[in-house]
Amino acid sequence: MGISIEKALGFFETRVNIGTFFGMNAEDVYITLNEPNEDEQLDMNNDKDQNITKLKRLWKKCLSAEKHNFEVEKDGVVEKATKEQVINVLSNKGICLAYIIGEWYKTIPLAPRNDSK
Repeated sequence: MGISIEKALGFFETRVNIGTFFGMNAEDVYITLNEPNEDEQLDMNNDKDQNITKLKRLWKKCLSAEKHNFEVEKDGVVEKATKEQVINVLSNKGICLAYIIGEWYKTIPLAPRNDSK
């Protein structure tokens, strides 16, 4: 049995529930981060602090434009927020962003680490 090209090309995704940072139940607000690409993953090493710093630079690129539930109201019509709008909100919520990066770090597949720090 094999794997379809479509499935093989699919991204590994991490859903991070962040509702508690907005005064809601954790699962009421979420974002999804895609896995870093091969070069970015190969750049990971055994230093957790360095890896977290690298992920802080990558999260905007890896944020899914579609798999989140942020909304914006325009002229009485509720629409899905754009990726840029979500980035703007999260960039101004330091503790929430630190939580997101930490949760994402825990789930990235194949990242070499022994978390010695």
